[in-house]
Amino acid sequence: MAQAQTSNSIQVKMDMSEELRAAADGVEQALLRFAAGQDLDDTELLGAAFSEDATLDFTHPAAQLGTSADVMHGRKEIVGIITAVTEPLITSHTITNVRILRLADQQAQAHALIEAMHIDRKNQARRLLLKNSLDIDAVRIGQQWQIKSLKFHNLWREGEPSVLFPDAADSNVREVAKPSQLSVIIYQPGPAWKKGRPIAEQQLESHGRYLAQLAREGIVLSAGPLAGTEGGLILIAGPVSRAQSIMDADPAHRDRKFVGVVSQWTPMVGWMSKPARETRPHD
Repeated sequence: MAQAQTSNSIQVKMDMSEELRAAADGVEQALLRFAAGQDLDDTELLGAAFSEDATLDFTHPAAQLGTSADVMHGRKEIVGIITAVTEPLITSHTITNVRILRLADQQAQAHALIEAMHIDRKNQARRLLLKNSLDIDAVRIGQQWQIKSLKFHNLWREGEPSVLFPDAADSNVREVAKPSQLSVIIYQPGPAWKKGRPIAEQQLESHGRYLAQLAREGIVLSAGPLAGTEGGLILIAGPVSRAQSIMDADPAHRDRKFVGVVSQWTPMVGWMSKPARETRPHD
């Protein structure tokens, strides 16, 4: 008798596990329709991700980007607003870590992560990368799961907020808009650089991650290759001593793939320049 009860208990747990897995797969498919509908400019696919009475809340990422956004109500409004916002963009979305938190009566609460790259079609150097967490309420309608509520919470961001919201002004950007000192690192290929090989074969992944983290911290303001050379330039918020420390710790510099020099930089014209009385203290 005890053995029969144990077997029944194990079977119930297995059945529940299968039910959760099926729900997770269904919710993930709905999220993938949401992502692919944007990336493929397919409004029908995008709409198929949502129930007719769905809501979408992007207010937190919008606030982090220095603007505001209203909660969207209903499938038609969601598709219309998203299509209008993404029309001038090239987008690519990645959905990961879908987890069912609660499952009952053909409804599920779930959590997931989404990473979204937004690129200006007309100027592909202008980009915005967002990493958001998602709180999802989903409902099973027939054989398909649809999103009933989708709420975004921004985890980190990198790039130009105005790519997605023309009126945006990221608070992180405002903090470093006019640092008291600026410096640059100028890189050229070092002894370990593979001459004649494309940059994709130079094994610079750790270098890229290092600079990306410094950019998120507001220390690296910009970085990129120098046209016509295999070198590059990094703009630093801070004095030469900070630039020197950054270069010394750069994996590409330590591995001798790049050799570099650092220099103070004083912009005299443009948005980063200081008023004349500040740049010419002896006048």
